[in-house]
Amino acid sequence: MDNLKLEKLKTQTMLILAEARYNKNHDSKGRFAASGGSGGSGTTTDDLKTQVENETKKVESRLSNEYKPFQKEAADMAKIKARGDLTDEEAQQALNIANKVYDKAAAAEPQITSDVISAVDNVGGKMYGLDFRMKQPTSMAGKIGADAKQDGISFDEAGSDIKDAVRYTAVIGTDNFTDGYNKIKSSMENKGYKEVRCKNFYDMYANGKSAQKAVQCVYENKDGYKFEFQFHTPQSQGAKELNHPLYEKQREATTRNQEKKRLNKKMKQIGTHVPNPDGVMSIKSHG
Repeated sequence: MDNLKLEKLKTQTMLILAEARYNKNHDSKGRFAASGGSGGSGTTTDDLKTQVENETKKVESRLSNEYKPFQKEAADMAKIKARGDLTDEEAQQALNIANKVYDKAAAAEPQITSDVISAVDNVGGKMYGLDFRMKQPTSMAGKIGADAKQDGISFDEAGSDIKDAVRYTAVIGTDNFTDGYNKIKSSMENKGYKEVRCKNFYDMYANGKSAQKAVQCVYENKDGYKFEFQFHTPQSQGAKELNHPLYEKQREATTRNQEKKRLNKKMKQIGTHVPNPDGVMSIKSHG
């Protein structure tokens, strides 16, 4: 097989893998993955609509405000080394930093979790992926090593850049999404939290600056600890699950620009089947 044919075959294989759906288990980054396929180049609008509807039902079946104390897993050095192409010494260095980040997160998480769930529950919302509200040291160490090498910074600097060691996703019905978000924000502020950053991806989607729809925020507690807080409707979370393999493929350094554009177009097409909640554009991005 000549080089041109081999390269074409590799590209086709990469596209298939990019659009392959994950199994029913949670992935290594704490995101739910679903089964099935997100459709090839011939996927119709009706196909995508059905896929979003089906994924929305799966999201709704996984919503829960019940949780148990978070458990720290043993580090997987092989995964850490592979993620950042690290030596044994570098992997250990990254893990040492990751453990410090984790320990700080673990100290803040229980109270934050209690306050977040209370605020969400009061507006009739539910949590998604609550069992994965903290990143494990293996994941953080791999990211620290990879980011340090890619950005030419120290491992300590890469560790300090991690802002989602603690993260939450609240799912609120489309009919009361905007009101629910505003009430949750007020409730959190009354408890001493501050919304230090907010990105309204509904607005960004409408302006062609995003392929997804959601409201993503960063909150800070009284002690200055920052955590990620996302707000979704069942449909937008369902679309996120469909988009996830496409997004992962798009961000790979080896993905060509033309293919990145195609993947972005597919994600935007999926987004057309996510209704905009009334008044959602009144949520202002800041920070």
